[in-house]
Formats: sequence, structure tokens, C-alpha cells
Amino acid sequence: MVTHVSRMVGTVPDQLERPGGEVFSVTLSCPTLEVEVWSLGATLVGVTAKSAGASVPLVARLADLAEYDDPARNHFVGCTMGRWCRMITDGQFEIDGNRYDLRRDRRGRHAHGGPAGFHAQRWDLRVDDSRPSSRAAVFTLASPDGHQGYPGAVEAQVEYRLSDDGVLTVDYRGVTSAPTLFGLANHVYWRVDDEPIDAHELLLPAGRRLEIVDDVPSPDSPVPVAGTESDFRTRRVLGTQAVDAYFVLDGPSRACELAVPHRGIALTLSTTASGVGVYTGDHDPVARRGICLEFGGWPGAERRADFPSPVLRPGEVYEEGWELRVTGR
Repeated sequence: MVTHVSRMVGTVPDQLERPGGEVFSVTLSCPTLEVEVWSLGATLVGVTAKSAGASVPLVARLADLAEYDDPARNHFVGCTMGRWCRMITDGQFEIDGNRYDLRRDRRGRHAHGGPAGFHAQRWDLRVDDSRPSSRAAVFTLASPDGHQGYPGAVEAQVEYRLSDDGVLTVDYRGVTSAPTLFGLANHVYWRVDDEPIDAHELLLPAGRRLEIVDDVPSPDSPVPVAGTESDFRTRRVLGTQAVDAYFVLDGPSRACELAVPHRGIALTLSTTASGVGVYTGDHDPVARRGICLEFGGWPGAERRADFPSPVLRPGEVYEEGWELRVTGR
């Protein structure tokens, strides 16, 4: 049976386009897995495997709320990124002939939804215990028309659901009042306990990737991975390889794996998304703290008609998600 514990973590101050206030936590627990989520950024703060009295953390986490709310120290750790989760180098896009200028960071880019994007917002939080075999923390956010430069008022939802048998399912949902860019992704850094990520083995069922230069896909993208260091179709040790790329997933299950064989633990992450951004954090304030698997929309899709469209329109419902299973606890 899944149980939950709720608490207030603390408060955050007002910021430009982000009202301050209280931040809450929910911890979901079953016999084999524990999951902690916070209302700041609808953030996945902790995932812990449990077995025979031992606990093994599976994600990197920051020290406290102040660090999570400090962009100088927090490179989107564990958060939900949106309204559009990818980079837009020039901070501009067009829909139906209308051009929109988005908020930019100190480097002049629009990154992961903007400086006050979904990752920086305080989401409303409730617990859904209506199902007999699972329990969920459900986050909702009302993003007004014009927020960070995006058109349309958006209603977004992120649901973290833990089942009795230790499966974590994360579902995203969104609707809009006007055509807008929309696509959510989580920026959790996976890492088994204190093992360096060099010791992790990675499997990606992806025969193609986007070749990206200055955050823009090359004209010939996607390109084959065969014969390159980006080929992870057979599970292999990461070593010192730096990865910051977007992979087009193959097959119906689209199941990626991270494993540390000498610890006997493997993580299988399946998704409904058609691609995944993989980032080993080499450019973060703390380098290589974990491995990000960012399931979601294609980088550059706002300028490429041949990519899956990132435009959400009134009357449509955005639905995407991913699932975690842990074996060998």
C-alpha cells in the first residue's frame, strides 16, 4: 500500500513574474520505492530504492530550498521545465504569421521556458488517494497570457503517481486559450547512490539524433548514430564521455536504461515521447552530478516544419509522460 506524508518546506520571495509564498512537499512511499516532490517547480526532489532495510538514493538533490530557488546554483535540478522545455537561441518564434519575443537569460537565450518559467513557479499541490493500488501528488499551474512572452493562457498539470508495486508514473497535461508553444520535460539527474556517473551503463533505443550547433539543429538532422560515440543502442558504460544531445527514440516501448552492474541496480525509463534529451551535466556549477533523460519535444521544432509540431491550440489537450521501474534493489 502506498502512503504519503505532506509538509511545508519553507517560503520563497517574490520575483519578476513569480509570486512568492509557501512551498510544500509530498513524500509517496511503498515497500520498494520512496518519491519526494516539491511544489516549487513541480520538482522531483528524491527517489529512493528500498530493500532489506537499506535505502539507495537514485537522484541527485540539492541541499535545501534556498539552493533550489537560486538560479546561480541550481541548473534546473529535478524540476518540470516549460512552457516550452527546450532552448530557443534567439528567443523568438512565429505561429500563424505572428512573431513572439520571449524572455531571455543573461546569455541572451530563452532556456527551458524562460528565467521565470514553470521550473521557478509555485504550483498548486494536492494528493489523489482515490485509487486502491496507487497514490499521486498532482500539481497544477495557471500560466497567464503573455507570461515569459508566450501567447495564450495555459492550464498545466503534472502528476507523480506511485503504485503499490513500486512503479513511478509521471504524466503531463496542458490546455491553452490561444495557439502557443507547449511541451514539458523533467530535468532530474539520475545517479545510483554516490556512484560516479562514469560507472553507469546507458542504453538508448535510438538510431538517430539531432546534430545541434548553437542550440539549432543542423539542416540534415536527424542524423544516424551508427559508428559514432552517440550509439547507445547496446548498453555500455558511459565512462568519461560528455553527452549533451537529443535522440530520436525507436520502437513502441521507447525504454531507456541506466544501470550500475556492480551494485546490481538498473533503472528502466519508458516514455510516450518520441525523443529524449540526454545531458551529463558537464557545464553545470557541479559537473556530472547525474545523467538527465529529458523526455519531450524536439529542440528546434519551433522552426522546423518536418519535426513534430510543438504548437498547442485551443480545443487540443497536450498529454505526454514517462515511467520508472527499478530492478535489482
